Amino acid sequence: MHKPSVGIGKIFYTILAIIGVPVNVLGIVILSQGKCGLSKCTTLYLVSMAMADLLVIICQVILTHIKYYYFPSSFLDITPMCSVRIVLISAATDCSVWFTVTFSFDRFVAICCQDLKRNFCTRKTAAVVLQITCILLFLQNIPFYFAYEPGAIIDNVSWYCDIKPGYFTNPIWVGLDWFDTILTPLVPFALVLLLNSLTVRHIFVTSRARKGLRSQGYTRNYSDPEMEISRIKCILWVSQGVYYPILAIVGVPVNIITIVTLRTRNCGLSKCVTRYLVAMSVGDLLVVILDLLMRHIPIVFDEQFYYLKSMLVCNIHAVLLYSATDCSVWFTVTFTFDRFVAICCPKLKSKYCSEKSAAVVLGTVTVLSCLKNIYWYFMLLGEYLLGNDPWFCNYKWTVLFSPAWSAIQFLHNILNPCLPFVLILLLNVLTVRHILVSSRARRRLRAHNGWENSRDPEMESRRKCIILLFVISANFIVLWSIFMLYSIWSRMYYLGYKSVWLDYFVMELGFMLQLLSCCTNTGIYAVTQTQFRQQLKNVLKFPFSAIIQFIKP
Repeated sequence: MHKPSVGIGKIFYTILAIIGVPVNVLGIVILSQGKCGLSKCTTLYLVSMAMADLLVIICQVILTHIKYYYFPSSFLDITPMCSVRIVLISAATDCSVWFTVTFSFDRFVAICCQDLKRNFCTRKTAAVVLQITCILLFLQNIPFYFAYEPGAIIDNVSWYCDIKPGYFTNPIWVGLDWFDTILTPLVPFALVLLLNSLTVRHIFVTSRARKGLRSQGYTRNYSDPEMEISRIKCILWVSQGVYYPILAIVGVPVNIITIVTLRTRNCGLSKCVTRYLVAMSVGDLLVVILDLLMRHIPIVFDEQFYYLKSMLVCNIHAVLLYSATDCSVWFTVTFTFDRFVAICCPKLKSKYCSEKSAAVVLGTVTVLSCLKNIYWYFMLLGEYLLGNDPWFCNYKWTVLFSPAWSAIQFLHNILNPCLPFVLILLLNVLTVRHILVSSRARRRLRAHNGWENSRDPEMESRRKCIILLFVISANFIVLWSIFMLYSIWSRMYYLGYKSVWLDYFVMELGFMLQLLSCCTNTGIYAVTQTQFRQQLKNVLKFPFSAIIQFIKP
């Protein structure tokens, strides 16, 4: 049997590689565009740090740890390749650490040494500092290439890397090893702490002085709130460039795996419940594709998707997108209502809570959602805006201020997400009330019959179902709250009610949380349903098992 640490390491490094590589690549791409509101000097440091981190993940995580777990013997274990890999890992790690030190020093100079800022905090200086740092660190690590010898000779080929016998006794090697340990990470650790301490001290001193000036009215015209909002927008824009691609990478396979797992029908759920959960996962998958992949990612990476402006199909896209969103939301409502009937209305349970009834309800909701959203085709134009202003399609200005179109869109916002919000809350309150009443009555009855200490399968089954229902409902309510608030405010604002102002970043934050709700159901099922967890493991293992069976002679 494998040790638990081996399994944990295998999972950890695999996840680290899957997340680390795209995250650092996206960070490099986004920062290189120079649209993050950062100086050219800061941008160059951040790009260099991301590139060094990417090199560490490739050399140390993928070519070392993942290779060890999945490919124990490969051409990378030939002694020269092995020695080069060790040198690259050490040099990349040193670069990653020392780039952080140089960035900390650059920010220290920019904040605390105003006289030096103009000369030192420039893109040219940053490029020189980074190049010198990189060259020196690679030169410093080259001697370690000669510290290893072959571990075995197979067919006249040197394999593996063993440290030479005299490495720990030879004064030169001992001195180099100590120098490398001090250089990384001891000195960087001390320098980063020192520079950050001095920077924080300077900021506190200047902040107190600034507050004193502001209290005396010397900086009356300075708009700090506007600066804070611009910072929030910049942070949000940068985070979207990383957040949306990761969400897409996770959301599509997660929903597909959930659909496949639920379709096995071995999750301990009724056919009716399974039908609703599959429909919800399909709705979420369509939202991820139509909203996240085809709307928000092109908006964030507008330069790469500028060709979309020549494709005059945006109004058709809007019809499909809003139909999918309505289906995703109203499938949650119908599932909540189904559980309400199953728990609170036993007389209707046999008629309503069946697979056939679920199919009819879900089909009706789908058709009505599609019919209801056809008006977007006539309301919007075919050209993509590549922005949310307030829609992602171009439009006529008369649409914004037309009472007829405003009434239609106001009704749209009421039907999604306002009415579902209210219905889910109401149904859950009624369900909780019924459960509390029936649970007290059941406990009294069991106590009267002397069964109070025995196991109650009915209550355990009901508890699992209730936990699943409440977590799904709470997930919807929490993640849709900001989007619902902004939707109501935006229509009221265009109708003339301008007493309250919500900034643009509130809408973007609402979109981010709303899209997150389309990727969380798998985690909810895995946490609340034991048999679903087991089936999920089986589904995830199946491709690897098939590959192993194919490879085996």
